[in-house]
Amino acid sequence: MADANNTPAVPQPPVELTPVADFLAATLPFDTLSPSELARLLPTLAISYHTRGECFDAGSEPCGLRILRSGAVDLRDADNTLLDRLGEGESFHIDGLNAERGQVQARVIEDALIYFLPDTAYQALRQAHRNIDRHFSSQRNRRLRRAARYQPAANALLQSIRDTMSTDLLTVCSSDTLQAVAEAMTQRRVSSALVLRGTQLEGIITDRDLRARALTAALPADTAIASIMTANPEAIEADCSLFDATLLMTRRGYHHLPVTEAGQLCGMLTTSDLILARQNDPVYLVQHISRQESPEGIKTLLEGMPGLVVQWSQSGMHAHQVSRVLTAISDAVTVRLIQLAEAELGPAPAAWCWVGFGSQARAEQLFGADQDNGMIISDEARDADAGWFAGLAQRVCDGLQLCGYPYCQGGVMATTDSWRQPLQRWQDTVRNWAATPSPAAVMRVSIFFDLRAIYGDDRLCAELQQVMLQEASRNSIFLAALAANALESRP
Repeated sequence: MADANNTPAVPQPPVELTPVADFLAATLPFDTLSPSELARLLPTLAISYHTRGECFDAGSEPCGLRILRSGAVDLRDADNTLLDRLGEGESFHIDGLNAERGQVQARVIEDALIYFLPDTAYQALRQAHRNIDRHFSSQRNRRLRRAARYQPAANALLQSIRDTMSTDLLTVCSSDTLQAVAEAMTQRRVSSALVLRGTQLEGIITDRDLRARALTAALPADTAIASIMTANPEAIEADCSLFDATLLMTRRGYHHLPVTEAGQLCGMLTTSDLILARQNDPVYLVQHISRQESPEGIKTLLEGMPGLVVQWSQSGMHAHQVSRVLTAISDAVTVRLIQLAEAELGPAPAAWCWVGFGSQARAEQLFGADQDNGMIISDEARDADAGWFAGLAQRVCDGLQLCGYPYCQGGVMATTDSWRQPLQRWQDTVRNWAATPSPAAVMRVSIFFDLRAIYGDDRLCAELQQVMLQEASRNSIFLAALAANALESRP
């Protein structure tokens, strides 16, 4: 990697080798080395830090294997087609890739800490260890197969946002009037305008804002848009992928997402852009889920999910990316079922929160995963309100079952009284579990380490988690039981 004087940056030897040894001992294929073999390898390694946007090119860099300790790197060919995306523990040999594909470039997309193994040591390692040689040979074959699948039509989610975003932006000032902005949006045939203060993004206003916040409130036409705009909107960097934008827009419910480069506004991405890029995009599916008027409608919509999962995998999405998308879809299904139940039952009699446990909480959900959910109810709820919450829980859990999310055989569902409680009772329950760390109690408390608010007042979830962490941290006997429980579980 060249500096300003076009002199390749030379990685420096690691100052402390123990963390490096620990990392390699847990990383394929180096985990097959004996401690003595690993000890002989360590002095040959060097370490370097690289910021996002830096690139490695064959011929301009020291030749050898680069191992990602942290961060992420994209491998792209001469046509800027994505060949692979690498994360922690993965490695690449830029000269070897160049020999295979021609003019391959490695581009840092997240600030990266990289261990460098010089080519002489790398080749000697492969010659001395057949299993390590097989690993790197199979890695090469996987990349060639994956690259063959990376065609534009199948690779939409992995494309850069800059390739899809609109750069023909309508920009306005916060002092502009509703009428002036509405006329400008109509004339330009756009559904949003970006509010700038100088060159800095200050806000965004959409056609939905004009309808919901201006027309329904009968605001005067000369009202400044500052009164209805969304201030300081979230933005995404142009170098991010459509997959990254998809997850952000799905989780936040955004329809318009400003795009920046080095902190400066450079474009706009909309859900329509994503739908045009790919009809099986998760945003497209989530939008349709939110419009269904019955659990049966959601079920019908999800019948094509197995095929979509296959398409996402074949398009080059990593397993952890697919699981994050499946989690976003599961969240959307849960939220819509809750909304349908609320429409039937009427407003909630008190604040409450629907929470997910396990893989849904960790955003690691797999297709066909069973339900793990609960409800936290405000202490202000009365005994007479219990029927409303029980009724909603039954409707939502039945709807999830209908839509392909099986009932939990262990009863970890909001339909179970012990998993649907007021906050104070939840807190007392957690304290009792921590005070008497039986195997069942340890198992239940460990569930709370994977807890996430899905719908409702997320402050209730945060308060319960805080109590759980406090109780666990101050009880050494419980911590020992928790550790023993963890050791009994094998990955």
